[in-house]
Amino acid sequence: MDADDAKRIYEQLQLLQGNQQTIQHVAKHQLKIMNAIIGHIDHLEKAIAYNEDLLSNVTTKMELQLARYTQRENLDEYSQIILAILTNLMTDVVRTKEYLVTARKGILRTSYLPLEHIIKDLREAASQLNRGLHFPFQIKLENWHSIEKYTSVNAFVINNYIFTTLRFPIIAYPTYKIIRAMPLPMYELSNVFKFIKVIHPIIAIDKENNHYTLLRENELKECIHDITMYTCEKNFPIYQTQSDAPCEVQIFTNMPTPATPELRVRTCLGKYHIMDYANGG
Repeated sequence: MDADDAKRIYEQLQLLQGNQQTIQHVAKHQLKIMNAIIGHIDHLEKAIAYNEDLLSNVTTKMELQLARYTQRENLDEYSQIILAILTNLMTDVVRTKEYLVTARKGILRTSYLPLEHIIKDLREAASQLNRGLHFPFQIKLENWHSIEKYTSVNAFVINNYIFTTLRFPIIAYPTYKIIRAMPLPMYELSNVFKFIKVIHPIIAIDKENNHYTLLRENELKECIHDITMYTCEKNFPIYQTQSDAPCEVQIFTNMPTPATPELRVRTCLGKYHIMDYANGG
């Protein structure tokens, strides 16, 4: 080996030594980078764990808050239901009180009554009445306004149950014509006229059967008045139409007498009558 070889060997050794130092430097730098990455990853893991805990806590709080909101909504809904129930109960109490008060006064509240059921029962009752008996009204739902005039109502409470009784009149033929006697001035002489006092201003006459009865105004007011018909609950004395009947009855019924109509008017207790009447029963 000569000097040139030794020189080349030395140069190679120096080059290898320089490469080794470079590699060692690069390796140290790479180790630093890896250690930094490992530290960053460790920090990132801690941050992720912290965020997971934070997210878990937030989720738990949200679930609790949602549960409270749901519970509050349920409570609000329950409160509304309870309020509606109490309102309905108070309405029922007011209506029940009003119904009892009005029913005891004989006043019907149509909105509280099963009208269809009442009409059905009336029709069934009408089909079972004896011949000659009937209700004084047409049994139709649309005729309830007229039926109500004839209805007597009462209500009472037994063991927290309300019982309502309805009473309807039943009438029988014959019917009587209601006559109102109205006196007119009667010529006496010259310019003198007389007004004759009427003894029986209201009479009821069954001309077909020759019966009559005498009425007073207050008695007629106690009867049920529907258009041209009176239905009276009170029993009035019935008289046979004879020659001793009141003058008002004789004139209206045209009882046969030997006298002329004019003489009959003058001889009938000296009273002159004009009869103004409407059908009645």
